[in-house]
Amino acid sequence: MSRRLRRQRHRRAGDAAISAHLKPGEDCRPLTGDELALTTVYRIDIESWSGKRRQVEPDFPGAFFYSAGATG
Repeated sequence: MSRRLRRQRHRRAGDAAISAHLKPGEDCRPLTGDELALTTVYRIDIESWSGKRRQVEPDFPGAFFYSAGATG
């Protein structure tokens, strides 16, 4: 089941969730109001999932730590 989230705070939270590892002003810039208005965020209820974990050295190019709590 999924639903479209329409409030601006939900769109900002969605952006924060996928870009939490980026440094504002260095890796990216904040979304403008116009860009945010064009952004659509969906909430997807996941009943189950599976996956593989690939572990690399901490200095592996492009590696970053993901915090599951970043969605607010």
